[in-house]
Amino acid sequence: MSDQPQSLSQRYTSAIASFTALSSLPLRQDSSEFQKAAVSAIEQFQTVTQSIAQLSLFSANEFMEDLNTNEIKYLGVKYYLGELHERVSSPRLEALTQAQQLYLQFIYQLHDYGLLSATQAKLVDGIASQWSPKLDEIMPMSSAGDAALRRATKIANYKHESTLTKQLELLELYIARGELDNLDDEAVRDLYFDQIKLFAVRAFRNLENLMMELEVLKHAPKLTEVIEPTVDDRTDNDTSSRFDRGFTDKLEAVPTDKPKLLSSTGKILRPFTITSDKRLQLRLQVFGTGQVLPSMSVEEYLDYELANGKMAAPAAPEEDTDEDDEEAADRETYKKREWDEFTDNNRKGSGNTMNRG
Repeated sequence: MSDQPQSLSQRYTSAIASFTALSSLPLRQDSSEFQKAAVSAIEQFQTVTQSIAQLSLFSANEFMEDLNTNEIKYLGVKYYLGELHERVSSPRLEALTQAQQLYLQFIYQLHDYGLLSATQAKLVDGIASQWSPKLDEIMPMSSAGDAALRRATKIANYKHESTLTKQLELLELYIARGELDNLDDEAVRDLYFDQIKLFAVRAFRNLENLMMELEVLKHAPKLTEVIEPTVDDRTDNDTSSRFDRGFTDKLEAVPTDKPKLLSSTGKILRPFTITSDKRLQLRLQVFGTGQVLPSMSVEEYLDYELANGKMAAPAAPEEDTDEDDEEAADRETYKKREWDEFTDNNRKGSGNTMNRG
């Protein structure tokens, strides 16, 4: 193994590999293994940052045209560090504060090089305190009256991020195939600049989210110091006062009063059991049907509705007449003739007295 120090490009490649491996770890973010990997990746990027500072690659007096093509990718180191600090779970407040400063350093550096969009540059220019911005300065359209404008801005940012993400995938594909050196220098510069612009969009979004979390953590109640219970003398290893194993000549402590359930700070002081009718009901439902069964049949429900006048009774079906029954046919004919004679002799409305008695 060679004792020669690694070059900046090698350190950067190693740090990027650690960042990519961390993003694909099948572990909880608060697990010890994940946190160790995050801290290790942070240390690698800090080494890259130190090398960049020693080489003085970037200057506030330069413009994007002055950047060397192979040095453009190093502008994203502060962004990577910000994302890694966001993934550190303890101490959370300190990690988020450090991530906020790194995102701001990244954004201000891009602003100096003119790599921010017009909207992003306007937000940066509106920050009153450079290293302590307010949430409404990062997302000025946070009021309810600007909900439509804020939604339109989010949609535009999403479309812009999707376009830049495709460009980043193309850049990663060229790097993986080793074909980046075969491309034209201007094409490579454009891909690197698109990558940095994508990081800028994500940096503003992440900065907005972590500042909201910082507000919650700063106003959260502080945890009180937990006092460890004193060790009972009867559980020590001193056997001088015992006649036999498992026996003690010391008196058992008999409490004079019933111990309290909760302390003044809300800490549970002794075990307790919750008993209630609700718990009994849940226990009885274990072997139940899992649903509420009907209390009456459909016929009973219809009778109930009819009795209370909530439903109209069905009309009685018409009686079927027998076509061969001549007597029934004659009765129906005479009935119709009588009605015709009545209507001929009595004009319609003649019986109406118009309320005159």
